[in-house]
Amino acid sequence: MNIEIRNCNNIDSSQISLKEGTLNIKYAINGTGKTTISKALYYKITQNTDGLEKMIPFKYKNTQDNTKKPSVIGIESIKTIACFDEDYLRQYTFQQDELVKNSFEIFIKTEKYVQHLTAIDDLMSEIKTVFQTNEELNTLQNVMGEFIKAFKATKSSYSTTGALGKGLAKGNKLEHIPEELEPYRPFLKNENVIKWLQWQLSGKNFLEVSNCCPYCTSSEIQKNKEVVLKVGEEFEAKYIEYVNTMLDLFSKLTPYFTDNTNEEIEKISKGANALDDGQKNILFEINNQIQIFDNYLNKTKGLGFNSFKDVDDIVAELGKYKINIEPLVHLKSSLSLEKVGVINEAIDKLLEKAGKLKGEIAQQKLLIAKNIQEYQAEINDFLKYAGYDYNVFIEDDKKGSYKLKLKHNDFDSAISGADKTLRQRAKIT
Repeated sequence: MNIEIRNCNNIDSSQISLKEGTLNIKYAINGTGKTTISKALYYKITQNTDGLEKMIPFKYKNTQDNTKKPSVIGIESIKTIACFDEDYLRQYTFQQDELVKNSFEIFIKTEKYVQHLTAIDDLMSEIKTVFQTNEELNTLQNVMGEFIKAFKATKSSYSTTGALGKGLAKGNKLEHIPEELEPYRPFLKNENVIKWLQWQLSGKNFLEVSNCCPYCTSSEIQKNKEVVLKVGEEFEAKYIEYVNTMLDLFSKLTPYFTDNTNEEIEKISKGANALDDGQKNILFEINNQIQIFDNYLNKTKGLGFNSFKDVDDIVAELGKYKINIEPLVHLKSSLSLEKVGVINEAIDKLLEKAGKLKGEIAQQKLLIAKNIQEYQAEINDFLKYAGYDYNVFIEDDKKGSYKLKLKHNDFDSAISGADKTLRQRAKIT
């Protein structure tokens, strides 16, 4: 196969021959164009027209002559190419937190690993099915997460910067509209109240332009100006947004609260005055119990190999996943009890298979240990015989993955940014 390269960087014209079905090696001194040739071939085969055109020599940068543009001829039969260059190394090796990108997939995630993982997941199928077939649970998790974020808990109460602190903490003004603003009630209680307020508040900037009302052009503006301005003083768009956020969250969680708790929330959410210490305490308790319930659901939903790989007593560990709703007095509604029952029943079924689960997990751990030992030994033997003062180790990141790390023989910790360290060492030596 004969290939011709024209007008690429420092190359005006070059003829290259490749023998198909064999290893072709081209070598030359620095600066003769080896990298230029490889990039030109790469851009052509991958149809990267922009990349190839950027290789035009400086002397032709401003020319309109198409015969002076970079071109590669004779490589049409080749459909794929891999280029092992510095860009490749930056993309796949010497990552910030691991030596090789996707270490887990390369060294640990073998076919046997996947087989054991599938077997473990099958044993836990009842629990996974609970969340896959029960959309209410997923919705509940989302709402609880939104509530926790809106509550923005401190050590003993809620934060004044959260939606609760900025909305209902000083009373619900939407439930207690000042008498002089009663004509605005239909607008303030409308579902599009925020848009209306933004429109209403923007109009006050034009109150001094004329004696006419900037909204309806009536001549009564002087008489009503004070009332119009009071709307902005009493109701800000953001305040309404915070109030509606909390009311919406309370409404969505109503089926999961007990009747007594719902009564307390009704008083809190419709009160005219700032929350008293007792009401603050109730809300703090509710938020804590929602957090506990949410943690239960998140843990159970994420059950898998990583939940048990560092556990000796799987039966005892599984018992921790059963939801104890007794202390969660604000959430002991009939619907909550129903959902808890479904989850705990699934865990009971898994407990019946604890022996098999323990066996599969043990086999998976042995397989991982074997893979780590073998790959570490192979790479470190190479580094040793090649004369490098470095070795590698495969580290469990505690998040379900493993990463290949590099460290120097005179230092115990892994090297971060290994490429920079090796480059500096190369310059010194």
